[in-house]
Order: sequence, then C-alpha cells, then structure tokens
Amino acid sequence: MNETDQDQTAKQSCFLCNQRNCQELCMDCLLQRDEKIYFCSPQHQKYHSQVLTNSSKGLTKTFCCPYEIKKNERIGRYLVANRVIEPGELIFTESPLVIGPHHETKPLCLTCGSSEVDGSYICPSCHLPLCNEDCYISEDSLHRRFECRIFSTGKKSQKFKISRSQIPCINVFYLFDGLLLQSSAPWVKHILDVMVDHIEDKPKDIHWKAYQKNIVEYLRLSQGLGERFSSEEINHIIGILDVNAFDLSFNGSRGLYPLTALMSHSCISNTKYIIRKKDYVAECRATVRILPGEELTDHYISPLLGTESRQACLRDGWYFDCECSRCLDPTEANTQMSSFHCNSCDIGYVTKSLRGEEWACLNCGTSSNIPYSKISEELAGKVENTLRNIPDLENLLEECLSMRLSSSHYLVLTLKRYLIYAYKSHTLILNQEIMERIKGYCQSLLDVVDMVTPGLTKERGLTLYELVRLHIIELERQSTPEMKGLEICGKESTSSCELLRS
Repeated sequence: MNETDQDQTAKQSCFLCNQRNCQELCMDCLLQRDEKIYFCSPQHQKYHSQVLTNSSKGLTKTFCCPYEIKKNERIGRYLVANRVIEPGELIFTESPLVIGPHHETKPLCLTCGSSEVDGSYICPSCHLPLCNEDCYISEDSLHRRFECRIFSTGKKSQKFKISRSQIPCINVFYLFDGLLLQSSAPWVKHILDVMVDHIEDKPKDIHWKAYQKNIVEYLRLSQGLGERFSSEEINHIIGILDVNAFDLSFNGSRGLYPLTALMSHSCISNTKYIIRKKDYVAECRATVRILPGEELTDHYISPLLGTESRQACLRDGWYFDCECSRCLDPTEANTQMSSFHCNSCDIGYVTKSLRGEEWACLNCGTSSNIPYSKISEELAGKVENTLRNIPDLENLLEECLSMRLSSSHYLVLTLKRYLIYAYKSHTLILNQEIMERIKGYCQSLLDVVDMVTPGLTKERGLTLYELVRLHIIELERQSTPEMKGLEICGKESTSSCELLRS
C-alpha cells in the first residue's frame, strides 16, 4: 500500500473506534457540511446520528451530534464541539453497554438492576438473585443471554446468599457481562479496544487483591472458564469498567457509557449528564455556550470541593493530576475555596500553589508554617461526621471560621448548605434575623456556584430555589389587605423573579 492509499484508509476510519476501511458514511454531514463521517457498523452510526422525539407533538427528527472525537498524547481521546452549542442543548444520548453492581453496593437484581433483592427469589437455572419471575423470563436481558447460560453449567452452580460478604460475588457478573459482550459482539469489542484500562496502576489499588480472588480466580477456576478467558482479558475488563464506568446514584449500580467516558474532566465543566431511571439512558447537555473547537468537559468529582480534596479523589479513582485553569489558580477562580485569612495583614488570603508545599499570603507575601492542609483535613473529618442538626452545624461553622477559613472555603460552604436544608424543615422558627442569615448563606453559595458550576446546573438551580422560597415566606408574612402590603408583595415578587431569571 503506497502513502496515498494509507492516507485514504486513515480518512475512512470509524469516527468512534478508528476501525479502518469503512464504507458507510453520514450523508447529512456530507451534503450539509461537506464533511465525511465514517462508521464501521450501524451500531456505531447511532452514536453520531440520533433521533429526537417530541412526545407532546408525536414528532421525530434525526440530527447529527455536534461533537467530534480527537486525540492527543496528554489526555488520549476526547470530545470537542464542531459547531456552536447553546446552553441546555442536547449534545447526545446513549444507552449503557453494560450495567451492574458497584463493588461496594448492596446486591442488585441481575436483570433489571433493582436493589429490592432479598434472596427470596433466585434464578431456577443458575441460582443467582433476581427480583421475581418476571426478571427470570425476560429473554432480552443480559442475564438470560450471558450469565445464566454459562453459570447454570459451570463447575460450581451454587445458591448465593444475600449478605455483605457475597457482594464481590455479585459484582463479578457485571464484569462478566463485559467479557461476554466483548467476545460476542464485534462492535462492542471495537469500542472496548480503544478504552484505557490503567492496568499498570491497578496493583496499587486497595481492591486489587479482592479482584484477583473474587473475580479472576472465581471465573477461571471455580467456574471452569480458564480456557475461554485469560487473566489478562479479565483484568482488562476490570480496568475498563473501573476507570470508565459511572455510578448510578439512584440504585447503587454502575454503567459503561462510551461517549460519556470520552469527556475529559474539568473542575469548571461545560456540560452535564442526566441518567434516566426508567431506561438508564444518559443525556448530555450543555450548561453554558460552547464554541466550535472547545473541549466538552464534565466533572468526575464534586466541583464544590477544594483543590487538595479534588486532586486526591482524581488520583485515587482516575490516576491523574488535574491541571485545569481552576486547579492551577491558587485562588480557584477568585472563589478562595481553599484559602485561609492571613494572620499578618488580616486582609489577604493565604493559599498554596498546586505543586508547591508552602502556604503564603497573596497580599503581604508572608509565608506560614501553620499546617493549613492538616487543619483542613481534620475539619473535613468533623464536617463529614457531624450530626445534621442545627445546633451542631452552627457550632461547627463557628469553629471553622474561628480557624481562619475564608468565608467561601469549601468546608464553610458545605456547612452553610447543610444549614439551609436543616432550617428548611423548621419554618416556624424562622424569624427575620434567621431568614436574613440563611439568605446570606444562599448568596454565599451562589457567588461561588456561579464561578465553579456556571450556567444551567443543578447546584445553581437548587440554591436559587431555596433563596426564592425564603422570599415567598417573607411575602406571606408581610402581605396585608392595605396598599402598603401590596407594594411590599410587588417589590419582593419582582426580586424573586429576577433571581429565577438569573
């Protein structure tokens, strides 16, 4: 093959998995933008050409997703916008390749993923836990197609007990589904082949030994699958699912979403994804206006944490150090979410650079040997373990402020957020002084949220909701039949509307 032929073959690679010599391409992109987007299979085409349904009008239309996949040496494969994407606009939807229990979750039904499993019903064929007979007779489920057929004839078809000690055994079937999908569906294998597994870092993982015993040895030795799957193949799937799968907060399971997994992390992201409970479909939408060529980013961990906490979580779970603009800025985009008040000048903030060890004031330059990192760590433990009642929260907030944490330090904001919801269930004790204090808490949160989770985000929406709720309570208390009362209501209503529009 000459150089020209090689270039042409590379240009005809599948946009999703890089398989070469693809013949199918998107005609809409070719006709509308003179761009050639190739696919290796109809399944991969669905990740580019998607259908929008307007249920109220009964209309459907096909659209080309506004992203493309790029690659570089530093972060590997990632998504960028190929046109302007407006706030709230749908970028893509996708179903999980595989879904199953997290290694630290309680047992789940291996057909529907429900956590309502108590061991009262087991699969008649393989003796694995299911919800009921309906989940057993579901022919389209991964359980009937894969697990049941293998484990009903395995060396040790056994009755599983629903207990904490059996969780690793339940988790094995989630990984097993990934193995079987890879070996039985070429289009799935092509996706998994280009996913990173960070297997070189896995021996450092606290779960590594448990994985080898409860998954690798169990499948290869206990179930007699050693000739079918090598240790390397099983560990490859373990790594892929560990690094690329996403937690489903509503039932304790995890799902592998190929496109969502391609979105890089940023501590100030420009997208959000919502996973629908009814069908596990993930919807990715823009939170702010995204320009062509801009990377599509998500946050893997809460953006409401401080830099040191975020970095530790990312190293443990995803094996990298974040170098986004926020992490490289000691002020965290001027939010001071990890800063302390300076003891020397009293007006500056003491911060630490991402790679540095020394804490110093940004105003007077005074360096300090005070163990600020240790102070933050100890207070974080107290915040995590505190009872969520008003007196304890108020006392801990006062303690944090007395330790010179900035008023927008992430631990201070966490306590303010807890207090907002604690007072929510005690409306009768909300006198004007307390209400003003809670509104101040809300405004403190909004000031930071607008910087670190800008646009159409859940954090901003919830905080706005609580602030408007307080305005409504004030309206109800101040409203009178007299014109003066009506004027007050009008003024406060206008204020609330401005908040909702912002």
